[in-house]
Amino acid sequence: MEREKDFSRLNNLMIGCRQGKGGVAVVTGPPGIGKTALLSQFTGRVTGSDVLLLVATGSPVEADLPFGLLSQLFHSAKVPDTIGEHVPRLIEEATAAGPETPISLGHPAYELFELFLRLAELQPLVVMVDDFQHADLASRKLLFYLANRLRVARILMICSDLNLGKRLDPTSWAGFVDRPFGHHVRLRALSPVGVANILEQRLGAVGAQGLGVRCHALSGGNPRLVHALVDDLPTTLPGAVRQADGVVMGESFREAVLACLHHGAPLDGEVARAIAVLGSPAAPALVGELIQIGSEDAAGAMKTLRGAGLLDGERFRHPAIEAIVLADHDFTHRADLSGQAANLLHETGASARRIAERLIAAEPVGQGWAVAALREAAEQAALGDEIDFAIECLNHARRCSVDEGIRATVTAELAQMEWRVDPSAAARHLTALTQALRDGHLGRRDGLALARHLLWHGRSEEAAEVIGLMFELFRATDEADRHAAAGYHVAHQSLFVLHPPAVVYAADSGLGPPLDPGHPTVMNPQVQAVEVLSAVLTGRSDESTVYAAEQVLQNCHLGDRTEDAMASALLALLYSDELPKARVWTDRLIEQADRRTAPNRQALLRAIKASVDFRLGDLGASADTALTALACLSPQSWGIGIGGPLAWLVLAETMRGDLDTAARYLAHPIPEAMYETRAGLHYLHARGRHHMAGDRPSAALRDFTACGELMRSWQMDLPALVPWRSESALAHLRLGRRRRARELAEEQLALTDTRGTRTHGISLRALAATLSPAERPKVLTRAGDLLLDSGDQLELAYCLADLGDAHQALGDPTRARMARRQATGLAMICGAEPLLRSAGGGEPTRPPTLSGPVRTFAEPVDTGSLSTAECRVGRLAVRGYTNRQIADELHITTGTVEQHLTRIYRKLNVKGRPFLPVALETCRAG
Repeated sequence: MEREKDFSRLNNLMIGCRQGKGGVAVVTGPPGIGKTALLSQFTGRVTGSDVLLLVATGSPVEADLPFGLLSQLFHSAKVPDTIGEHVPRLIEEATAAGPETPISLGHPAYELFELFLRLAELQPLVVMVDDFQHADLASRKLLFYLANRLRVARILMICSDLNLGKRLDPTSWAGFVDRPFGHHVRLRALSPVGVANILEQRLGAVGAQGLGVRCHALSGGNPRLVHALVDDLPTTLPGAVRQADGVVMGESFREAVLACLHHGAPLDGEVARAIAVLGSPAAPALVGELIQIGSEDAAGAMKTLRGAGLLDGERFRHPAIEAIVLADHDFTHRADLSGQAANLLHETGASARRIAERLIAAEPVGQGWAVAALREAAEQAALGDEIDFAIECLNHARRCSVDEGIRATVTAELAQMEWRVDPSAAARHLTALTQALRDGHLGRRDGLALARHLLWHGRSEEAAEVIGLMFELFRATDEADRHAAAGYHVAHQSLFVLHPPAVVYAADSGLGPPLDPGHPTVMNPQVQAVEVLSAVLTGRSDESTVYAAEQVLQNCHLGDRTEDAMASALLALLYSDELPKARVWTDRLIEQADRRTAPNRQALLRAIKASVDFRLGDLGASADTALTALACLSPQSWGIGIGGPLAWLVLAETMRGDLDTAARYLAHPIPEAMYETRAGLHYLHARGRHHMAGDRPSAALRDFTACGELMRSWQMDLPALVPWRSESALAHLRLGRRRRARELAEEQLALTDTRGTRTHGISLRALAATLSPAERPKVLTRAGDLLLDSGDQLELAYCLADLGDAHQALGDPTRARMARRQATGLAMICGAEPLLRSAGGGEPTRPPTLSGPVRTFAEPVDTGSLSTAECRVGRLAVRGYTNRQIADELHITTGTVEQHLTRIYRKLNVKGRPFLPVALETCRAG
């Protein structure tokens, strides 16, 4: 253990002692460095020899017991009775005389000194004291008196101490080591090789492999800490294979660290606690100012702590050591010291984070600088995705606030931060914030967030009051205040798109219409995003709307202040039937959201993605994404928004044919206020589709009609939001009301814009269902073109199935078979088993793993690149011939048929037989 030279020095001193040369050896070093081990090893060498060994150990418990250490010495070995019988009396008399009385001839302490000399006359004497720093004052004075008179006596005094002390201190060793008979044995930390030797002794060569560097880095070479690390290993059996990352700092390490603090000088422990409270790094001057000692004394204690392996420079060697110091049961004044440290750091210009950490550990400080530091630290923590710490800062800032207005603002910030993680946690602040708004302690921006949170949790009456109060604040603002105007616009439109009845509350407050969209402040991304979504929902969109939505998404980075704007832009793309673009942006934003701690954001984005997936016909992805969204938050946290993911789950499972699973989702408890939101519209739509699939058209019609009534009352009658008319038309058809069905289909068609290809295609399909068989193919062909362009493979599959039925009714089985085959292929891709059975005429098979856009019957195809042989094969394939039937018909082999089909698929860019275009029926070689 690299102590051979130190042991050799003590052994040489023992040889001199036998020869009549007395001496003093002071072994110094920080706690845990191995002083006791060295003395114990030396004790083993002299025990049983011709030497009389007197041993004692200093203890803080006996530091105030006069001559307690001396009593230990005389009772540690068999002392001749002629000498030992005088010890109790002399100690009693010396104690009565007091430690202040100088030792002189005739003093009881002098007679005790003479007893040592008499023992040395009988045989060589070793006086060994461990932890001399804890010796009582009376014993220290006597032993120093003895040490000054050992030159010609056969006495070797060996004492371990933390350090030599100060040179001018008469009760320190500093004045002895410079004398001829004084010797200083300074123990230092072990090198990596020394640490490796301990590990090999404890674990064996194999077990110690790979642990040396890691253990040395954690312990700083302190043997006590090294042994503790070994004790904390999962098993200490020799030969066990260890890896560097297997080293842990457990209970043994904790006890070893505390032992180093408690066995050292009291000042060392205070300095360690001050450094832990201040946070690393801590300069000696700062430490000294905190605990009111000189910087030199602080630097000396820090040097000892570095020697003990606890510090590395001006910081703890490992955060775990700092945590152990802070958690020490003896650290009873931590809160007070933390408050003092926060104030000191504030005065010295430390970072808000460092000040906040101290403030949180202290009792609330009712001062403005403390609240400001905590709020700043919370903002920085949120930017770094440390949401728990940000919430902790804001909680403490609220407790520190004495000003009602500041407390209300901090509470609003806290609610917003908790909202990011768990909206149900933020709900506990809503009542207090509402009262703060009434009392005039809350600003406009915080009022908007409060209204939204109240609406989210279904507290409509309170929200109505808050909206009225908030718009009063806007109305009282100077009309020339562009920021106020922008805020007014965001507030009005945000509430409209979240909770459409909120505009009624605003109207009840006597306010006029919102800002003109042409106002310059609309260029603000938040204003632009809500205006774009509002324009889409109210049918005011044009060619620039999609561009504006994409501009918002491109120019903003997802964060707390932009997530609402970006979600609004996403929904604008979704309700504009820009599904491929919506999918790209949704996937991109989810990827960004998943890098941060923001369950609420992750949930809402996934709810939007589930909608996009469903509208593209990806039923499996829609269901999976909706389930993931629901798992992000508790039902309480979802509030009125829970209708969104539930709707897409019900729709996906219904279209997949699993009506029982869909029914279980419909049985999930939902807040009544949900029906006053866009999520409520989607939920009613989904429930209506479930009724239709269960052959309950009357119940379905009630849900579709309810959607329509709400949408019209909100002035949000957008078919791309919920195509309630086409759905109602199909329900009326099921009930035998063809005329009413046609009226609804034509109404919806008149409301759709050809730019919204999906909704227009759905509307045409609904209209076709009300027409005669002869009129249907043309309308369905146009609908198919639009649905193909939109990317919605499920609606396209239904359109193809209807087209097959129309051709069949017109006596054209070839075209019917071709359309149904294409419908079946798409149904397999979508996982729509009911459609697969009806269009395919049998039980469904496993869906093929196809992806991307597919060609269908109505898409223009250039067949001029095909050869004559390929055209012959293609014409028969599109008519439904099997490979064997084609081979027999053309008198070729099936292998040749397969080769021709492979070239046809490649040239026409199709995935397989189900997607061969009808144009092949009239194919002519180019």
